[in-house]
This record gives sequence, C-alpha cells and structure tokens, in this order.
Amino acid sequence: MAKPTDTLSELIGSIYAAVESPAEWGTFLERLRLAMGATGALILHYDTSAPALAVQAFAGFDADAISQYHGHYRQTDPWSCALKRADCVPGRVFDGLELIADDEVRRGEYYNDFGRRVGSLRAAFGVLEPMGTRIGFFSVNRGDRQPGFGAEDMRLLKELTPHLRQAFRLQRRLALADESRAMSCGALDALPIAVVLLNGSAEIVYLNQAARELIARRDGLVVEGRQLRGATSVDSHRLSAAVRAAAGAPGISVSDRDLAFALRRPSCNAPLRVVVIPTGALPSRTNVAEEATASVAVFVSDPERDTIESPERLTRLFGFTPAESRVTCLLADGKTVRDIAAILSVSSSTVRWHVKQALHKAGVRNQAQLVSLVLRGPAALRGVHRV
Repeated sequence: MAKPTDTLSELIGSIYAAVESPAEWGTFLERLRLAMGATGALILHYDTSAPALAVQAFAGFDADAISQYHGHYRQTDPWSCALKRADCVPGRVFDGLELIADDEVRRGEYYNDFGRRVGSLRAAFGVLEPMGTRIGFFSVNRGDRQPGFGAEDMRLLKELTPHLRQAFRLQRRLALADESRAMSCGALDALPIAVVLLNGSAEIVYLNQAARELIARRDGLVVEGRQLRGATSVDSHRLSAAVRAAAGAPGISVSDRDLAFALRRPSCNAPLRVVVIPTGALPSRTNVAEEATASVAVFVSDPERDTIESPERLTRLFGFTPAESRVTCLLADGKTVRDIAAILSVSSSTVRWHVKQALHKAGVRNQAQLVSLVLRGPAALRGVHRV
C-alpha cells in the first residue's frame, strides 16, 4: 500500500522540520498517512510505570476521538494492553499482528465501541526513544476496508524510523538547552546589577532585567543596533575597546585596570561603574552558533539604584522586625537617620534604636558594615518580573 519511495525525501524533510517547530509533527503525520493510505497516524508515549499509551501528535483522527481515547479507550487499547517492556526496543518496527490478531481486536470493547467508528482495526508501530519511564512510539492505523500492512509498508517505516529517532534526540536536546537557558536567565535577572552578554562581534546576546531597565533610562548607557554605547564618543570608544580586548580581538592590548572603569551620565548622577570580563565560553565547533555565543560579559552598577527591593527578605534572613527592616532598607538607599525619621514620621532616637537592634542581629559594628552586608548578600537579589 505504501506509495513509491519518491515520497521518502519529503517525509524525511517533514521530520526534521518538526525538530524546531513541534507543530510540524502534524504535517509529517498527515504526509505519512497519505503515503500509506492509512486512516490515521500518531506519535505516542508509552509509560512503563503505568502501562498506557498517550497521544502527542496525530493526523487523520479528529480531536474528539483523541479526547475520547485519552478519557477511556486507551485503557482498553488492545495493542497497549498486549505490549510488554521487551517489545519496546528502540529502532524496532513491527506489525500490530505481532501483539494481537485482528479477530481478537474485533471481539474487544475498544474496537466495537471506538475503533470501528474511527477506523482503527490494524496498526503498525515504530519504537523511538526512551525518556525516563516513557518510551516514544509512532503508529499508522488502518480500518476494516483497508488491507493489512505489507512488505512495502514496513520497508517505508523502517526507512523513516532512524530519522524519527534522531529528530526526537535533537528535539530533546533543544528542550534541555532551552530549559537551561531559561534557568540561567532567571538567575541573571535576580542580580541587582546590570549584566549584558555579548558575542565575539560585540553584539548583544542577552540583557538581564536590571540591564533592560538601565538602558531604557538612557542615562550613561544606550544600545545602537546591537552594540552598547556610552553617553559620549569617548565613553563609547572606551567601552568598545574593553569589550574587544575581553573578546580576545587581535591587535588590541588593554590593561586589566582598563576593563574596569566609570561611565559619565547626562543626568550628572553618580557615574555608572563598569567591569568587562571574558565569559570563558568554549569556541563553537561551527560558525553557525557564533552569533548566539556569549564571549564577553559587561557588569554595570548604578549607584542610584543600589537598594533593597524586599524588606520582608531582611526580616526572614536576619530576624529583623518590620520596622528594623524598613530602616535598614532606607540606610542602604543612602538615607541619613534624619531623612529616615522624616520619611517614617518617627523621632531620630526611634530610628537610632532600630539601627542599634539591626546591628546586633546582623552581627556588625556600624551602619557602613550593615549596609555593605545587605547590599552584597542575598537580600539584594531582585524579584524577577516576567512579561
């Protein structure tokens, strides 16, 4: 029943298109269904800890049928019930007749209540990749009015199975890479200072939350195209030279002290403090990923924004009372005792009492040490706001 193998290249192309865009699995399955004259085609997961098949993608069946299958009929699915762990050998392709005969399928609840209606009497399977307690499968289904699977059908499935397995492996790697990147970005977003990651061409790869906010203020640091710039041509040149030196550009010689410098601000606020360092990223094996590989990190501290976002965090970390936490946050924000008294509408002696208690609980001797402790420790981490 399978059509000539001039469709093979199209099917393989559909498989790899689905690696980057999982929605394309439906396109591949529809092409496979048509090539084999089948009623439906599916990608499934078999959970060996609670034996049952679950549909990941499908073609030929409607969404209501898949919902009914998940809701009840997968529990009576004759192939799932007959499947054993020994059958789940990655790369194996087999006819469902190896698990259960057609006549036995016809006698069961699955076929009489569901399979006859949706055109699922016969099935051929390919075993893909294990993922913990789950194993990936694909299947092609035919109904009563269609013949069983012949040698040409099984040959096509065997041609496709290695590509499907490779696609599943690639998709899993991409998913793990995306998850790792999301976790790394989340950690960087929690930092109180701006972090800008650049590639070897000095183009921006990533801005953390503090960097996005800093650049949006356009006060000492801006972005032009995908390049970082200072407020003046002198500052822009200094920043660019430091980035190229950290990236290891040939012919650029910059001393370590020049990789840490200040950037002036049009607002005349305290200058931004900048440190530029190489990330130590391994060179890409190909040129394809160079654009997205961060080789330089630029750290920028804004003295005007050195503050504690969450007084409650100080309470949990140091056992401060809410009043002691508020006073400490205001000290970290550069406020004097007199300023704090006015802000909180209390006397200066009350503020000094809260400071004294906070010093004792934090185990430091003076206000400078207290401010240093909270700004350099986990209390300074920011809440991450996702759009």
